[in-house]
Amino acid sequence: MLKIVRSKNIKKDFINEVLKLDALVYDADMQGSYKSVNNRFKKNKDSYLLIMDGTKIVGYICFFPISKALEAKMLEGEEMQDDNILPDDILEYTEGTSHDLYIISAVIHPDYRDREAIKLLTSEFVNFINEKIKTNFHINKVYATAVSSDGEKILKYLNFKEQKTYQGGYKLYASEKVRLDTDNDYKKTYKSDMYIMVPYYAMRPINIKDQEKDDLATEFIKSLDDNATYECNNNVTENIKRVFLGKNNLACLDDEYDGNVKDKEEIYLFLTSHNPTGIHILTLMNLSNEYSPTQIQDQVTTNNLFIYDNNDNLVPLDEYMKVNYNLKRCGNAKVLLSISNMPKNSLEFEYMIASESFNSKRVDYKLDSKEFKEICHNNLAQYDFYELYASRDAVIYVLHTFDDNLMTNIMDEAPILFIMELIMFQSASILRTNNKIVEQLSKSGSVNISFIESLYREFGKTIKFWSKDVFKYEAVQNLSSTIHKAFETEKILDDYYTNQKFLEHIVNLRDVQDSNRESKILNGIVLLLTIMQVLPIAISFFNWLGSNESFLEEILKPQYTISFTTILLLLIIVLINRKKLKKKRETLQKF
Repeated sequence: MLKIVRSKNIKKDFINEVLKLDALVYDADMQGSYKSVNNRFKKNKDSYLLIMDGTKIVGYICFFPISKALEAKMLEGEEMQDDNILPDDILEYTEGTSHDLYIISAVIHPDYRDREAIKLLTSEFVNFINEKIKTNFHINKVYATAVSSDGEKILKYLNFKEQKTYQGGYKLYASEKVRLDTDNDYKKTYKSDMYIMVPYYAMRPINIKDQEKDDLATEFIKSLDDNATYECNNNVTENIKRVFLGKNNLACLDDEYDGNVKDKEEIYLFLTSHNPTGIHILTLMNLSNEYSPTQIQDQVTTNNLFIYDNNDNLVPLDEYMKVNYNLKRCGNAKVLLSISNMPKNSLEFEYMIASESFNSKRVDYKLDSKEFKEICHNNLAQYDFYELYASRDAVIYVLHTFDDNLMTNIMDEAPILFIMELIMFQSASILRTNNKIVEQLSKSGSVNISFIESLYREFGKTIKFWSKDVFKYEAVQNLSSTIHKAFETEKILDDYYTNQKFLEHIVNLRDVQDSNRESKILNGIVLLLTIMQVLPIAISFFNWLGSNESFLEEILKPQYTISFTTILLLLIIVLINRKKLKKKRETLQKF
């Protein structure tokens, strides 16, 4: 087990061990000599915090109070202050005096660069400073120079701000207030599991191979499948398939979203697919999560979900799904947060409902919402072993039987996950259609009847998800209906109907425009044919004026009778066409 030891409490000479660590991570020109390092240590023997694994030193941070002269050199000079720092510029801690500190170096052995070692070192460093402050050793500023991207991330995490760039690209940072790490800033007062559910769709059926599963992954899929069989009507779930995609790490951020990863949480990825509709629900399972749940909820709400891919590269979740599985996002993610008990601070529960960061780094005001307070008192549970509260973005499941046995919890959480899954299939089917409408209009600005018919056919395949009797048991159906209402699925459906009417309006408008063009062409043809039929009659009339024949006898000749009949038919066609066009225009005006 790792522990932190202060250098003033070590009797042996440890400098050579420190230099060996330096050689593992620093270039030769960045490494100090035994003499220079030891001379600085002798000036202030309380300048190291050492990570110990038994008797072995596996990491350290070295820092000490500095003179005003050295501070001026750091702020005004172009050269980084490192092994060239002399003992005369190093001070001892003096009670009642204001100190400026300088972190000259921090190293962790490559084999120990995990979350435990980093957290241990940073938290003990902060505790050291807080201890000094509490015992009347004032700390004014803390300076540090970053020589690597990892160093920059740690400094930014501890609330350091960049001051300047030295020759060679090294950066000087400073902090007037060293921030506690997340575990010290925020303490969970409950145990929790978190499930993040994200809707996607595929343009064509996909066949994804099921990855090798451990016991937890096996239990997840088995529990969901069992609920589908036990709770649900068969015709709804007959084409639903679940596969395990593997394990990854979720990047934990704070709500400043400045690109700095504060922590990692292991997640299991599952994909629930309904290939006839092309709709897929991705579930990220995070069991016994340690990071602030409301901050992860905030990441979900603001679409700041990043995971580490198989090459340990940090990528946006949607990009990962598109590149690896050709899936496109269609709707907002939802969260199921399963907790062992209510948070001691009731305000944190309101932040769970709101899906906002309770321990915000960006704002100092607090949530005060009548609507969220009402939700916090509206227990939707249908049975006595849990409480359930639902908002637009989250379901909070207070599981009274929450257990240290993760598999037991999965079995208890599966019924709620299954309900959420089906509701998300509903909303995803609408949002996919809405997205296609928006995309089509943004690309060409127009649609045709075949496009609308294809949307109707596609949406028709999802009708089974909208059945009023999806679940066999009324209590489960009641719970589903209340979550459905909380997720505001009806509003999404209203948007669909609005878009549907708009599309029909566009098609009607185009139909009217086409009819206008056809009418003009038809009128031209009728006019031409009428002239062709009237012209012989006119010529005959003028011929009759110079003859002694009866006009009536002349016009009753067969060729003229045919002409009159043709003209009459043409006039009837024109009148019918005008009537149809008028009706279409009236329909268009009603929209």
